[in-house]
Amino acid sequence: AAAAAAASPEPSSSSSSQLPHADALAASHYTLAQLWLESPPQSDASTAASTTTTTTLTPNKWDEAVRHLVAARDLQRQLLEQRQQQQSSSSSSSSLSSPLPAVHTTLGNVYGQQQKLDLALEEYNQALEVLLLRQQEQQQQAQVNSAVVTDIAATHNNRGFMLQGMGDVPAALEAHQQAIEVLNTDKNDGSNDDDSDSEQQEQINDPFVARQLALAHGSQGNIHRSQRNWEQALQAYQQAHPYLKTSVAPPVVVAVGSSQQDDDNAFPHHPDVAANHNNLGLVYTALRHFDKAAEEYRHAARQFQATLGPTHNHVAACHFNLGLTSVSQARAGGMLPGEADQILKRASDEFAVAQRIWEQILGAEHEQTHLAARYAKQPTASLEGNS
Repeated sequence: AAAAAAASPEPSSSSSSQLPHADALAASHYTLAQLWLESPPQSDASTAASTTTTTTLTPNKWDEAVRHLVAARDLQRQLLEQRQQQQSSSSSSSSLSSPLPAVHTTLGNVYGQQQKLDLALEEYNQALEVLLLRQQEQQQQAQVNSAVVTDIAATHNNRGFMLQGMGDVPAALEAHQQAIEVLNTDKNDGSNDDDSDSEQQEQINDPFVARQLALAHGSQGNIHRSQRNWEQALQAYQQAHPYLKTSVAPPVVVAVGSSQQDDDNAFPHHPDVAANHNNLGLVYTALRHFDKAAEEYRHAARQFQATLGPTHNHVAACHFNLGLTSVSQARAGGMLPGEADQILKRASDEFAVAQRIWEQILGAEHEQTHLAARYAKQPTASLEGNS
């Protein structure tokens, strides 16, 4: 998923004498592209007689959206180049009013959805080029807008997603790190170390900044986890968490006397927060911190249940993970007599919960339902090969 949704470009206030209608034409192309992207999906005719109809975004819709976006991009690029040529003879800035970054970003988003990752990356790179030019021009005029800094960070995150999909892990990590550094540099300009706590709180309270920081840290965590770099993954997920909670909901005031560590009570439920809890559970399990892992899985299960319903696949997966972690804990040793048996009983109960949910949503014959049923009867069988 792309980190930033591009705003609709508007025609700029001044038009080129050589391209008198280019702004309006580019805006029209962009609007038509949005209409193609936002129109209801087409029904698959092959399933029309079925009781369930499959809806898909047809290739023609993607192609039409791309065609209009490319037209808008090329027109806006011509306008920007002409303004840059005129800039030397005037005090005006060439990029401040250009909607080109939004066009590049939208086109990159579409290419990403089409799995044309190299084309998406090129669009994001071009968006970044214009945004950096805009930032430079704003600095020259002493009119720096924090929105452009957030847009730059979002574009770095978008680049990171594409680079990871292309298998360039080091470059993906670097792109997300650039997003973090851009936002931290913006907040730290002109400050000293004594203000670091208040600056971080300011970032947490700004939902747009918090969203990009959550994406950057969380994405780094996902990459480190895929590389089995558990300590780095843990640090990244922990850094993402406070930003993530703000980015999905406005900050809330915690009542006096209540525990600020209780995410389920202090913050509104959200699937993204739940997913981060689940990711923390996976890492803690790998690090053999079983009690912490179980706590994270329980947070995740409650938040997923509150937002997605009690019979959602994610809820079942959290209970299944709880079962796996309990089995690993029981076999880790160093326990009092009978304690391991109690933990295995809890594991069996968690597997049974996962079985009931999967049976409702996947069916009694699904392989995942069978696996949960098998582990519910014999929890230690999960040690033979986790799914």
